[in-house]
Amino acid sequence: MDANIQEYPFVAAIAYAKQLKGNGAILSRDWILTSGGAVALLPDGEYDVLAGSNDFNKPAQWIRVWRILRHPEYVGWDYDIALVQAHGGIEFSQTVQPININPTFPETVDVTMLSYGANEHGTATLRKAPYTLISDNIDCIRLLREYKSKQIIWQRHGFCLIPPPGTERAQWSNDTGAPLVVGDQLFALFAYAEYEGVINGGSVAIRVTSFTDWIEKVIARWSY
Repeated sequence: MDANIQEYPFVAAIAYAKQLKGNGAILSRDWILTSGGAVALLPDGEYDVLAGSNDFNKPAQWIRVWRILRHPEYVGWDYDIALVQAHGGIEFSQTVQPININPTFPETVDVTMLSYGANEHGTATLRKAPYTLISDNIDCIRLLREYKSKQIIWQRHGFCLIPPPGTERAQWSNDTGAPLVVGDQLFALFAYAEYEGVINGGSVAIRVTSFTDWIEKVIARWSY
């Protein structure tokens, strides 16, 4: 269903040549957290970030990108996380605010996923959907077919996504980086679906807490 940016002002859209490539979560005036998949293209200078809008096609604030710092071990599967540094800072308002990273390490948690990505109506509006994140070695692994996806779970770097019964939906490539939250706490970022556009095709989210040390080191190293 459609979401209101005033309720979720931390959500950002990642654009390449003004085309939607993914989503992200605003951490501060200078930093947006996203997936490695959302910023996989080059050159970095083609990226911008949209904030403060209910619709990707009706931008409220375009943010120029100063630099993109991808996890050094990301090669397309695990370590699927990146930081985007804003050029000149992000202007906060009622519709643009940061979110905190939840510091806990749960095995399962009920969350809301927020994304501008493809949907059944063919729009680019901000949408929300409920999911349960699980990370056990039985039920979660059973949902995944790719060995590399299972490795993400085994290394405790990620979750499987399970929708409530009757709400099953497909995910698409431009859902990548979508924040998975509980209230004002960020738990995970959507990474990818093993089979894009297939309902119950096996989906993986990155556990943000697993990368807190890397996030803090990057921000400390590259902040103005």
